[in-house]
Amino acid sequence: MKQNGLRPEAVSWYTGMLALTLIAVLFGLIFSEEGYNPARLHLGYAYITGIQFCLLTAFFPFLYENNREQNRSIWKLGYKFVQPVCLLVGAALPIYLAYFVIWGRVPASFGTILGVEVSWGIALAGLQQASIHTRPFPIRYFFRMMLFSGSVLLISILFLSVYVAYEQAVITTVFDKDIPLLFFINPLLVLGGLLYEPIGGNQLGSLPVMITCLFSVVFGTFFYFCAYVKQRATAGKERKYAAR
Repeated sequence: MKQNGLRPEAVSWYTGMLALTLIAVLFGLIFSEEGYNPARLHLGYAYITGIQFCLLTAFFPFLYENNREQNRSIWKLGYKFVQPVCLLVGAALPIYLAYFVIWGRVPASFGTILGVEVSWGIALAGLQQASIHTRPFPIRYFFRMMLFSGSVLLISILFLSVYVAYEQAVITTVFDKDIPLLFFINPLLVLGGLLYEPIGGNQLGSLPVMITCLFSVVFGTFFYFCAYVKQRATAGKERKYAAR
């Protein structure tokens, strides 16, 4: 049953695919040519984190029916703003916890990674609400969501590759001081840096995490208020029409 336009089957598919990812990673580590090696469990953690982030981004547009339900209260709209973030990030926690039990440790970067994912979810949620209430057509709605995600996650990495090749920069780690800070609005790049940090080090401190979180939260909050203002304007027009 759908509640407030929520598609529970989307959450079920998301959780199921995460569970399959966990099983695949464990089987890959156990039955690899080198045999089971506890030292390689960090690699499995990186795989799970990367796949979970991509699934979160891919499933986000499908969480709600594409309708223009009017939430006259800013709190009701705010609930729909944070609900998908909590659902998708929260649904991944049991998968992570199961892996950590097998691993026997919780990585120091786990809390920071969750923070990056929550901030990215806020950006997607804000754009989602603004898209639903300004463009009710499904094709435009999904196109806008995919265009934003693709631009931030993929095109920025492409430009980074071009920049590194053009400048002939010597990059020794993801959080390298020779990488312009603007590229760290990409949460996928920041996640890669956090996962690679125990091996490659960190030359930028907490700046990349702060940049991506600030960008995502400001972006999402801006579009959240755009959606709210749009709804208030629509409600005002409806009241004027009803008063005639």
